Amino acid sequence: MQELVITKPGCKEFAHELENYLHLCAYGIETGVVVRNPSFFAHHRFFTLVARESRMTRLFSRLATCTRAIPLLRVAHALYARYIFRSCATCCVTAWRAPTFLPLSETLLKKVATGEQVYSYGWLFRHTKGLAPYRSQLLEAFKPARQVQDTIDQVIAPVARTHTLIGVQVRQRPYTGFADGTYLVHLSRVRTIIEEYLDMRRLDKKDVALVIVSDEGVPAELFADYTTFVSPEPEPTNLFLLAHCSVVIGENGSYANLAAWFGDVPHIVTSESSIDWDHYKDKRRYFANDYLTLVR
Repeated sequence: MQELVITKPGCKEFAHELENYLHLCAYGIETGVVVRNPSFFAHHRFFTLVARESRMTRLFSRLATCTRAIPLLRVAHALYARYIFRSCATCCVTAWRAPTFLPLSETLLKKVATGEQVYSYGWLFRHTKGLAPYRSQLLEAFKPARQVQDTIDQVIAPVARTHTLIGVQVRQRPYTGFADGTYLVHLSRVRTIIEEYLDMRRLDKKDVALVIVSDEGVPAELFADYTTFVSPEPEPTNLFLLAHCSVVIGENGSYANLAAWFGDVPHIVTSESSIDWDHYKDKRRYFANDYLTLVR
């Protein structure tokens, strides 16, 4: 059986790496190709899918539980990826600067047809039409690991019975290539968007609880009049926390959108400009959002 090995995504952000992985797995389900991802070793422990990986990947994943070991493991994996790219170039497919949409073109199919293993390089493989029909299989493959689910239950259970959970994702560090802070949304503006959302849904702030994840600290006084949980957990755990909310209010990017996809809830794209609330008023489940411009 042919295998597709995700060898070097080449992206710096967890969300981009996970998105690439999801799309390639959807392609694997559709075609019967086994998808493996040794490059995901730093995050495997947050998901149940590590059991499907090779012994070496499982070893790397166990070692990665010690965060101090991760830089050394990245160097080892980079050397492996370079070796594969040089010695198996005819079995490699790439998606670096522009998306490679799946299924693969006839040219690429002919290139890799004779190999038992195909190696993908790059983080822009997309099988958009495959996410919906294979959603149940993908959710099963990417279930949170037991320790992650335990954390989620501890956070969510005390308030979910009495409050509507509002997921809030805030990015405060500049995007790569936009050191001036372009596309960032100030915390005060995020609060205004939350209030506008509550008005649209006719929700009282005393009946909601904010589950906030951020890459930097959030001033406690900003949301002092809300029931609030600001998560200190790693990005994969925070993604699943957001997915357990009734909505995700978050950045114009992959992270908030993936959380909404996992939870099958709307993603309200935050912006410094006015929000088109008519666009959201009838939305209760995940949908392809026209305002999600950075992902495209």
